[in-house]
Amino acid sequence: MNPDIYLNRDALQKLISTFKVIKDRNLPPGRIGAAGGLILDYKKDTIQHLGGRVSPNFITSHIGYGKRYEDLKGGYRNKGEVQNIGQKNVQKIRQEIKQGIGGKNYKPDLENAQNTMDSIKDIDYVTGAFFATEFKLFKSMGGFDTGYRPAYFEELDYCLKIRRSGWRVVVTPKSIARHFEGASVEKFSRNFYRYYHKNRIRCAIINLGFLNFLKKFFPSELNWFRNKVTGDQIFPIFYAYFINFVFLPYNLVIKLKNHLILNKLELK
Repeated sequence: MNPDIYLNRDALQKLISTFKVIKDRNLPPGRIGAAGGLILDYKKDTIQHLGGRVSPNFITSHIGYGKRYEDLKGGYRNKGEVQNIGQKNVQKIRQEIKQGIGGKNYKPDLENAQNTMDSIKDIDYVTGAFFATEFKLFKSMGGFDTGYRPAYFEELDYCLKIRRSGWRVVVTPKSIARHFEGASVEKFSRNFYRYYHKNRIRCAIINLGFLNFLKKFFPSELNWFRNKVTGDQIFPIFYAYFINFVFLPYNLVIKLKNHLILNKLELK
């Protein structure tokens, strides 16, 4: 949990209880590997994070980002339109969607925005700002990879690894926290892009097989670079390509190490 996170009453208890209440016909209770909660902006009732999605070139997005908390309680339609509110409010919400990493036409991933306050959903990853996992599993995986320092992608790397081992990664909207986002690194600053893209490329190298890297990551990266990259990201992106080329042997060793760990890891 980040030091700039404020927990609502019972938030931690509700997050931990997620590991006990899930029942799945295919997976017995206790096979949730990581869980996160609903993160709101500290000063406003807008959503920062309700689980995360990752694209083929490892661009990440926060589900529900920029939406209002009161609309979450009412439920969303499949296309992100809000039930039980007026058309003016719908238009206002759409105008509040901010430009982000995806470029000028960026829209947050709202694929699962129909979450209600009683639902627990499987997602790609949960942010490390408000994150819970079983200690035994965390220890078996070797914890977070310190190669992602100073920030970004260590939680995605962890979630991808445990999902490959059969564990589930979920989010529960009942567990609520508030976050001073970007307290350590200003969002969309030059340092932010440098750390983000460096670790994005590293995470793809470590977690994708060679064929998937060529068939999925590379075409997606090329299309994204041509159509969505903003000017202030150009230098950080080329820096990311260069530094990951220099450290490619090291990252391949980490990839092999992770493979050996996952082969030994058993669900209990």
